[in-house]
Amino acid sequence: MASVFCCMLLSYAFFAVIKRFGTRTSLLLGALYSLLIMLLWYSGPLRPLPYSFMTISCLPYFLLGCFYRKYDVLQRLFANDILYAISILLAIVFTIYRNSIPQNLAGYFYIIVLLRLFKENEAKIGRKIAKIGTYSLDIYMLHFFFIPNLSSWKDLLLCSTNLNDNIICSLAVFSLISVCIMALSILFGNILKGSPVSKWIIGA
Repeated sequence: MASVFCCMLLSYAFFAVIKRFGTRTSLLLGALYSLLIMLLWYSGPLRPLPYSFMTISCLPYFLLGCFYRKYDVLQRLFANDILYAISILLAIVFTIYRNSIPQNLAGYFYIIVLLRLFKENEAKIGRKIAKIGTYSLDIYMLHFFFIPNLSSWKDLLLCSTNLNDNIICSLAVFSLISVCIMALSILFGNILKGSPVSKWIIGA
């Protein structure tokens, strides 16, 4: 939540500055702005910042989503089948060689793929996300209490399944853990909502 809030403030400031420019100039400035942040992050100057400011590394992705929604030219570009296929290929390649290629680059291609998928299934996915959104406060407030200590499972998870070298296996295992955490948060959120003090705990 703090990350999203920081990105919203930074993007609002950015759009306030570029509102006088046309579409091409705005997109160019957005690309340069994202590139600058990426370079500053990977070269080191931004890393000593307090943890709450580290969300600036997520800003380029947030801006890309904002530009996609704001400018039709990006929506038409991302609808191109060739770009879609290239983005999938590059996302896979950059993930496989993640130790030698900055992951920021892979992130851009993953976003292009996700935006295309969401656009094509907007009605279906929108309803499901809206349903999850009704529980977002419960998840945000309670998930911390259900995060397991995986230090004792480290050898089992990393050695027996070779999670370090298998991104698919890593994604499957940690997605399952995340789903369990969300389910527990929603369950206990519903229990708390039945309590007379719930409005002081989760605002119910």
